[in-house]
Amino acid sequence: MGNYNQSFWPMMRGVHELFNHFFDDPFMELFHQPFRVDVYDMGEKIVVEAELPGFDRNQIKIEAVHEGLKICAIDQQEIETVNDNKKYFKKERSFRKFERIIPLPYEVSSNTKAYYKNGILEIHVPKNEGLKQRYINIE
Repeated sequence: MGNYNQSFWPMMRGVHELFNHFFDDPFMELFHQPFRVDVYDMGEKIVVEAELPGFDRNQIKIEAVHEGLKICAIDQQEIETVNDNKKYFKKERSFRKFERIIPLPYEVSSNTKAYYKNGILEIHVPKNEGLKQRYINIE
């Protein structure tokens, strides 16, 4: 029985580690998106809706990039608790960063507007005449 325990537990620990790290595979990250996005055409504009609950408006940055729009949301918090009666000190930190590039079929106009309410970021990208379509139609 002693020999069984010596070989069984290391094997189980290996299986446990394999299972825990299965989802850490960089290939699996291709299927995981940091936040949900809807993109739709409203005729004269493209609308992008991104779900970013728990963020403040000043924690969200939107950038026009070659591919489309880059949305980045960063939440950094630091909480300090000091209690002199117990000589106790505690400092907690949390950091969240979500970043995603949303490909768009048109160049991003300088007239683009963004709105943030109740955890939903809504970006309106006008399709001006000067904007070029990024994709080529197949005839």
